[in-house]
Amino acid sequence: MHEKKEIRKRLLRTGLRTVIFVLFTWLSLTFIFGIGITESDDMYPAVRAGDVILYYRLAEPRMQDAVIYEAEGETRVGRIQACEPSLIGISDDGELTVDGRIQPVQERRGLFFDTYKVEGGVRYPLMISHGEYFILGDKRDTSFDSRRCGAVRRKSIKGKIFMILRRRAI
Repeated sequence: MHEKKEIRKRLLRTGLRTVIFVLFTWLSLTFIFGIGITESDDMYPAVRAGDVILYYRLAEPRMQDAVIYEAEGETRVGRIQACEPSLIGISDDGELTVDGRIQPVQERRGLFFDTYKVEGGVRYPLMISHGEYFILGDKRDTSFDSRRCGAVRRKSIKGKIFMILRRRAI
């Protein structure tokens, strides 16, 4: 009889620990962290289509952060190039300008592509207002980013990417 009570207590403790673990994991992935799979090569070579990304929801986005965001009903990844207040332009040579200053391509940061204007995209100069961000993909020649959809509001940014898992290698 005593053994049955001990077994019941152990099962109850194990069940309670399991429930606490599942609840903690669910709360963490719902409110603190997020997981996503990239659909495109907009951030190539840093992030490729099919990569699993982990992001932190509570981080305040800053310049050069790689983020996951919503634009035109789709989840996208990109790098913050400017925040409010900023005046964005693209020179005739395809160079990004922020407040009149050219933002050079920086190979050491993984930016190998010039910016370029996009047909049917936003009109320049573009003013970035309070609570908005200008986000570009690293693969500028084909990425869907703020050049097409305009400034991205803070509430559309899901979080800052902090880990990339190459799904092809799993």
